[in-house]
Amino acid sequence: MTGSKLKQGHAAERRSIIDWLVIMVTLGLVVTLLAGSGQMLLGTDQIVAVFNEIGLGKPYRILMGLGCLAAAALLLVERWQGVGATVSVLVMVCIVPIQVMVGESVAPPTTLLVMSVLVAWYHYNWLAKKEAD
Repeated sequence: MTGSKLKQGHAAERRSIIDWLVIMVTLGLVVTLLAGSGQMLLGTDQIVAVFNEIGLGKPYRILMGLGCLAAAALLLVERWQGVGATVSVLVMVCIVPIQVMVGESVAPPTTLLVMSVLVAWYHYNWLAKKEAD
């Protein structure tokens, strides 16, 4: 085997590991978004109290729940994963200040924000490379 073929083999192997990791992050993001949307749309006592405390109430809670649900649904379709991750980024950017106002930890929405940004970046980067080929 020549050196260039070995390098191509290693690059393909690394690419498949990265693909697998992105798939796992995407699935974790979908599950978490579905859980969050369920809490917001069903109106659990804790979520209702948070939205009432900041003065936004039911319409904003429903909007955020639908945003989470839409992001999760879009992330399940490969062609729309970039859009789903972008919607998730927008939802998380709205949730982080809410967590700060209420005085709760910003670690969970920030983690989801980072995961969403990584999935969106990977998807759009992959799409650009696919179109270049």
